[in-house]
Amino acid sequence: AVKGEIAVIGEIAVKGEIAVKGEIAVKGEIAVKGEIAVKGEIAVKGDIAVKGDIIAVKGEIAVKGEIAVKGDIAVKGEIAVKGEIAVKGDIAVKGEIAVKGDIAVKGEIAVKGDIAVKGDIAVKGEIAVKGDIAVKGDIAVKGEIAVKGEIAVIGEIAAHAVTEDLICKDRMCAIFPYLCWSLCLMLRS
Repeated sequence: AVKGEIAVIGEIAVKGEIAVKGEIAVKGEIAVKGEIAVKGEIAVKGDIAVKGDIIAVKGEIAVKGEIAVKGDIAVKGEIAVKGEIAVKGDIAVKGEIAVKGDIAVKGEIAVKGDIAVKGDIAVKGEIAVKGDIAVKGDIAVKGEIAVKGEIAVIGEIAAHAVTEDLICKDRMCAIFPYLCWSLCLMLRS
């Protein structure tokens, strides 16, 4: 565990986990076989590949490459990615998600802010957003899309159901019971 910052010009490759109370700034790539837990920001000019979870307790994630995570992503700040996001778990974000590529999630997506994607969104679970969704590509969701704000999609929407203005804190926790420990705390603040 590191109490300060980690600043790297090359790559970071770790077989365990990374726990930092400060920030992580990398001009290369990050490859972690465990999880990343950061109380600050994660800024990466390359890609992030994580076999565990990414938890940014107070910060944001800014990546110029792609994010590939086999676990979950839980962030109180924002996620800004110039490439694609591929997550086998869930994404829970208190801020906004801005992605220039595609988002592919095998779990659920819960966002308190807005989602802006220039590519496609493909989700096997549910999407719950308190803000707006703006997508230049298609949205394909096997579950339900629940949005408090507006949905603007240039492509097609394929979902079990789409509801606007019906989202509430209790509904969010009902959709994501296993992320309730972080998600509901974020939504209530």
